[in-house]
Amino acid sequence: MVTQRSDGSMEFRFFRPQANQVNLAGEFNGWHKHSFAMTRMDDGWWQYRIHLAPGVYQFRYVADGEWFTDYAAFGLERNHLGWNSVGKVDPVRVVKPSKPRTQPKIRPRQLTADLAEILDRSKPQIRTQEPIFTDLDAILAAT
Repeated sequence: MVTQRSDGSMEFRFFRPQANQVNLAGEFNGWHKHSFAMTRMDDGWWQYRIHLAPGVYQFRYVADGEWFTDYAAFGLERNHLGWNSVGKVDPVRVVKPSKPRTQPKIRPRQLTADLAEILDRSKPQIRTQEPIFTDLDAILAAT
């Protein structure tokens, strides 16, 4: 099994619990069957991680000197010796972090002036009218 990790590296995993030595060979190392020794994991899997340039690569596993094809890989390709596994390395997408939004700097005096203006505008506008009658005694006498 081969997977591309989020950091762009390729992780090759091969289940062979009874093997004493497992290596990875392919186009990326000139098919040298001893240069990429895989690490045995506790659960019977062997693992190897490598960074490769984007592209398509043929590979196989070599367990105790015997060649094995990874049928769970991206694909298979036939040659004069049999079937090779195919791994595909996609370009890594680099996501640039967005710039944090910066708040405009407000000076305390400016804030106070702006707040005062807003409060002043929000006050209910009560218009006072001149009283129609100014003398209560005159009003009462007229009635």
